[in-house]
Amino acid sequence: MSFRGSRFPVPGGGKTGAPVTLVNHPVRYDGEAAEIRLPPQRLGAQTREILAELGLGPAEIDALARDGVVRLDGT
Repeated sequence: MSFRGSRFPVPGGGKTGAPVTLVNHPVRYDGEAAEIRLPPQRLGAQTREILAELGLGPAEIDALARDGVVRLDGT
């Protein structure tokens, strides 16, 4: 199976303004691929929220990030 990527500039330029390559949406609607309108979130964008929902406290989450177990947005 092969995938075709879509290249488009990150809105707002992102950190580098470089194009992002994404895998096309696998489902077709009336023979057309779904449009990719937004770039993916940065790695770790919701890590803190997810770990908090699982019951971890702020200090535990910070320790996991400090030890390199998880990545938080911007770290």
